[in-house]
Amino acid sequence: MSVYLGYRASDKLLEKLGRVNFEGVWRSDEHPRGEGPDWETIHLVGQALGMLSVDLVVGNPKARVKSKFASFRTWGEAFPAGAFMTDGSEVLAASPEFALALAAADLSDEQLMQMVMRYCGAYSPEAASEDGFVFREPMTTLAMIEALAAKIKKSVPGKRRLARALRWSAERSRSPMETNLMLALCLPKTSKGFGLPKPELNKRIELEGVAKDIAKKSYCYGDLVWGNYVLEYQGRRHDDTVGADLTRALALESMGYKVDFVAYEQFEDARQLDLVAKKAARGMGRWVDTSGWQDVDAVQELIDLLLRPS
Repeated sequence: MSVYLGYRASDKLLEKLGRVNFEGVWRSDEHPRGEGPDWETIHLVGQALGMLSVDLVVGNPKARVKSKFASFRTWGEAFPAGAFMTDGSEVLAASPEFALALAAADLSDEQLMQMVMRYCGAYSPEAASEDGFVFREPMTTLAMIEALAAKIKKSVPGKRRLARALRWSAERSRSPMETNLMLALCLPKTSKGFGLPKPELNKRIELEGVAKDIAKKSYCYGDLVWGNYVLEYQGRRHDDTVGADLTRALALESMGYKVDFVAYEQFEDARQLDLVAKKAARGMGRWVDTSGWQDVDAVQELIDLLLRPS
C-alpha cells in the first residue's frame, strides 16, 4: 500500500533529494487510487521528516479519514503525468512541479513565488548553516512547471495563482535574500513592488582584457543584472567576502558595467530600499517618474511579508 505525500511533506523530502541531485529517484506515472491509509508507513515518514502530522494526497474522497497524524487532500481530477517521484518504495513524493501546483491553493502569492524561485534556484533551507541555507542544483525550471500547469484544468484551486507566480519569478537565485530582493524590486505596483523589469540572476559575465587581470580569472557572476547594470547583494555575513566583491566590481567597471551594492539593512527598511530602487532604475537607463513611484509604506508591507518565517 503506497503513501502519496502532499506538498508540505514532499517539500521536506524534495530538498533532501535535491542535495544529492535526485540520485536513485525518478518521476513516476503512479497515482493514488483510493487506498486506505498505511499508518505504519505514515508514522515512519513523520519521524523521518520531523512532522507530527503528515499531509497526503488521495485520489478518492473516501480514502480521507480524520486523524491527528495525517491530513488528506483529494485531487479533483486526473493526476498529470510525472506528478510523483519514487525510489521504488511505498513512499511517493510530489514532484517539484506538482508540489507547487498543490501549494498554490494554500500559500499566499508571496510565499508561492518564494517557493517557485527556491525550486528553480540553487539554495536549500538549512537552519544549522551559517547563513540559513546551503547550495544545491536547481530542482526544476520555469518551463517544466509551466508544462505541468498546462495539463491542469482551470477549475483546480490555485491554477491562476501559480500562473501569476511563474510570471513574476526567475531562475538561478542563489539565496533567499536574492529572491526577496528581486521580488521587492520587480513586482508591479499592484503587488506593492517597485515595478522594475526582471533581471538576469547570477548571470555569467565573461571578463576581457584588464578585467581578467584584476579578477585573476576569465569570468564572474553578477547577482542581479540588467544589461550593463549590476546590483550585488551582500548578506549579513560578508566580512570574509567583501574584498572579493569589490575586486569583482572593479573588474566589471573596467568593462563599462555600473555596479552597486545593497545589504540586508537596506532591504529591510523600505525607505532605504526606495533609494536603492531609484538608483537601480537610473543605472539601467530608465527614467524614473517619482510622481507615480511606489509608496514606501506599501513596499514595507511587502518586505515584511517576504521576511515572515514560513
